[in-house]
Amino acid sequence: CVSRSREGGAPSAPLCLVVTPTIEQAVTAADEARRLLGDAEARVVPVTGVARARRVLASAPVAVVTGTAADLVALRRDAALQLDALVGLVVVGLDDLLAAQAGDALLALLGDLPDTSARVTTIEQESPEVDAFLEAQFRRARHIEPAPIGGTPLAITPRFLVASASGRADALRLVLDELDPPSLVVIAATERGEQDATDALARLGVVV
Repeated sequence: CVSRSREGGAPSAPLCLVVTPTIEQAVTAADEARRLLGDAEARVVPVTGVARARRVLASAPVAVVTGTAADLVALRRDAALQLDALVGLVVVGLDDLLAAQAGDALLALLGDLPDTSARVTTIEQESPEVDAFLEAQFRRARHIEPAPIGGTPLAITPRFLVASASGRADALRLVLDELDPPSLVVIAATERGEQDATDALARLGVVV
């Protein structure tokens, strides 16, 4: 969804829509989308205020829009968000959205999607409510489990924390404080990322 958004988009008409449980997560998702796009001309807009977002979305072509279900529905009602050209919808934390009673707003968005647009969601905890929603709204969905390592199923359930580049050191500290792992493996995509992680661990007194 995000990678195909490099094609552009039009004012108020993104190619990819990301729904998050909170505004803070919408900002983080926008940061991650910009990183994945790697194109300064591909505009990514997090909806942190509906009134301002109306003006921002209409001002220039937009590739990706992120926001809460309630805010995105409000923009749809004002015709400030067009979904006719949408390539895909990403729902972050479906279980959290349903727990926060945001299911009706999410349904309103899903009902406006073009038939050709892809639907992707992430969940932390499965439940009968989540399963029922997936069955009704993500028909014939593929359920992707963590890949086995060396043919042996993982003994843990992977968990993810998305952070902006400037917030990765704090995010690493939060993960270590919560999990207190006896050992740690850091995987970085670049040498700079590896050095940043090493520096962050050194500040925490972790021997590398």
